[in-house]
Amino acid sequence: PNWIEKNTFEINPKIDESKISQGNLVLIYDEQVNLNTQEIYVHNAVKITDNVGIQSASNINITYDPTYQNLSIHSVKIIRDHKSIDKLYSSDFQTLRKESNSENYIYDGSLSSFTNLSDVRTNDIVEYSYTIKGFNPIHKNKYSSFFSIETSEPIGRVFFKFISKSPLNIKYFKTDLRFHNTQKGNDFVYILSQKNIQAHEYEDQTPIWYISSGMINVSNYKNWEDVVNWGIGVFKVANKIASDLKKKINTIDSENRTQGEKINAALKFVQNEIRYLGLESGIGAYKPFSPNKVFKQRYGDCKDKSLLLITMLNEMNIEAYPVLVNTYFKETIKDLLPGPQNFNHCVVKVIDDAKNELWFDPTITNQGGKFDKISFPDYRFGLTLKKGNSTLQEIYPVNQNTIETVNEISIDKKGKGASLKITTKYFDAEADYMRLLFKNNSISSIQKSYESYYAARFKSVKSQKLPTYEDSLDTNTFTTYENYRIDSLWSPSINEGEVMTDFIPYSITDMINLPNKAERITPYNLSYPASRKHKFLIEIPDDNWNLKEHNFYINSKNFFYEKNVFFNKKNKLLTIDHNYKAQANHVTQNEFPEFFANLTKLDREIGYSIIKFNHSLKKISYINSIKVMGSIIYLAIISLFTWLACKVHYYDMTPNTYSYFENNKVIGGWLLAVGLLLIISSLKITIELFTNNHFINGNWLVDLINNKSSFLFFIILFLEIIFSALTLVYYPLAMILFFNKRSTFPKIHSIYLFIFFVFYTLSTLSKGELNDTNISLILIVFIKTAIIIPYLLISDRSKETFVKTLKSETKELTFINKLKKSNKVE
Repeated sequence: PNWIEKNTFEINPKIDESKISQGNLVLIYDEQVNLNTQEIYVHNAVKITDNVGIQSASNINITYDPTYQNLSIHSVKIIRDHKSIDKLYSSDFQTLRKESNSENYIYDGSLSSFTNLSDVRTNDIVEYSYTIKGFNPIHKNKYSSFFSIETSEPIGRVFFKFISKSPLNIKYFKTDLRFHNTQKGNDFVYILSQKNIQAHEYEDQTPIWYISSGMINVSNYKNWEDVVNWGIGVFKVANKIASDLKKKINTIDSENRTQGEKINAALKFVQNEIRYLGLESGIGAYKPFSPNKVFKQRYGDCKDKSLLLITMLNEMNIEAYPVLVNTYFKETIKDLLPGPQNFNHCVVKVIDDAKNELWFDPTITNQGGKFDKISFPDYRFGLTLKKGNSTLQEIYPVNQNTIETVNEISIDKKGKGASLKITTKYFDAEADYMRLLFKNNSISSIQKSYESYYAARFKSVKSQKLPTYEDSLDTNTFTTYENYRIDSLWSPSINEGEVMTDFIPYSITDMINLPNKAERITPYNLSYPASRKHKFLIEIPDDNWNLKEHNFYINSKNFFYEKNVFFNKKNKLLTIDHNYKAQANHVTQNEFPEFFANLTKLDREIGYSIIKFNHSLKKISYINSIKVMGSIIYLAIISLFTWLACKVHYYDMTPNTYSYFENNKVIGGWLLAVGLLLIISSLKITIELFTNNHFINGNWLVDLINNKSSFLFFIILFLEIIFSALTLVYYPLAMILFFNKRSTFPKIHSIYLFIFFVFYTLSTLSKGELNDTNISLILIVFIKTAIIIPYLLISDRSKETFVKTLKSETKELTFINKLKKSNKVE
């Protein structure tokens, strides 16, 4: 076409070649759109950098809709050693129906014109260009579309051009590139050209709706009301309701008493009796077929089924409207420019007599629940095609999508195995999914699938009988019952003579995974709405177990998790109760560090291990030897600090005195508070020594050997041992120095307080326990340290009080003893 701008490209662009994959490098992607003539021109050039790229580069495939578009192929050539080889006329182009979405029962009628080039080699450049003429007439000369500037592959050059009689609205996402716009005659021309586009690296678990790479949104719709008015015209029903459809509506109306029952009956009919099939060629991609036709042929796509349901409800005087949604963009859609291309799905909004807004997706089948509790996917935003509407509406999920799992495990009195009984109750959308799963698959195939699933979670598991189920459509719950035999429940422990087994709530761990790093540049996706309750009921055969009761919970902005472990000694029943609920559909970049810390704690706490002891002499001797070694190490550390304390005690520091200082000043003022804190701390340490002897009895070393999880655990435990021993030795020394008013006390105590603050802060951070409570405690310790240290080191009261040295004490005692001997003192 004469309106295009011809573009060249560099054979060796300045890009990071290490990012090239599949042996192909795009040298230029050139797309030019003329809204006046309704033409799209595309020019591509691909360099084959490795022989693996020959297959894809030699295959040229162009898709178009023949109902309103024509395809013109301008050039096809291979550039080899700077020479051009024309392949246009020697290429055998064939045209076939593409129907790439037929597995989803959608047939769009598009054609695929393709050819496979002959004699293509490594280092060749395959270059071609074509024009597609014709826009879908349903849009009535309106236009909106998206263009990617960045992809996961580097691009040598991108070029975009738009020609329009009226100005275009352009919005940019994650790119600093901008169109250069000029006016030529009556046309507005927009051009964007950029060389050496580097590859964009996508983060795992980024929500599908989040735009993380460079994109451009173009539209000439003024606002959302323009789109609404367009949609109202598209969904307008011209024909009267046919007699057979009218009869069906009257039957539903007469057989159901309440409005809710009528809504439910009409929805179930459209969902389950009108099969999903999309014939979306031409304007059929946007305009639904008439309700009469859809009812008669008993199939239709999302638009067809939605309009049929709306027609049936309106005929029964129930207010209902079509709603356009996007199953991918979700909340991002509110940031896009107005345009019907923003939507890929149609649902229904109903307003009942109580003015409640109800949302239904007619393409979902076999849904349970009453009309006001029907599960609706998290599409998040929708555009209601109602006269006067000019905004997108946020749709809040009303269901929790809960799964309640109970694992009843009876451990053998003798042997290695256990019996496993699993009861799983599904609610809301989870019940809908399971209902469909059991309808579409044989029970025996489900049994094999379940057995394979549990084999990865329990060793040597074998199904004992076919799973059974109960389905309640009224409450929309679906319950499955399974029975298994576990032949090998136990694994060797790190300690000789011990075996252990782990119980992990797989229904929760299947949903959440610990990310590899604590920072992100994009949001982190969460399954939402979702709620999981997982309970283990474990029958213990005897008392030869190491069982600990435990409670743990996390309540954050993103998720809630609670774990409760308790043991009924009378019934020998161990109960492990887990509760998880997603509280958002994603984690923002700013929230992610806290989320990561919480998830790290959850990962550390979510499993529960039980250890079976072998009370043999060898085992007891082995554990005791570890404990003795732990006690020796701890006492050795205490001895080292005792030696250092003696050195400190005999250390003299000449005090700074001034003429106005009061001699031999008694301990008073705020120093009394310092002394009181010393006494309280000393009493606290003494009590802890007798009530919590974890370090002195050597149990810490047993825990260290049993813990296989992380190096961080070792570091934290080691620092706790060091500080425990330091504190145990320091406070008796501090009491002596303080009450003897030694000159060294202010400096020594200030150093200790600073060390304590640093240790407490690092210990809290390393454990991932930086919640509001611990932040407050750290702040309290900091304030106390920041007040006491300056007071001890700077105040005159401290300088006047702590003036004694060990040498002066010795001289004073010698003088007093001489006086006693001469009977001059009592």
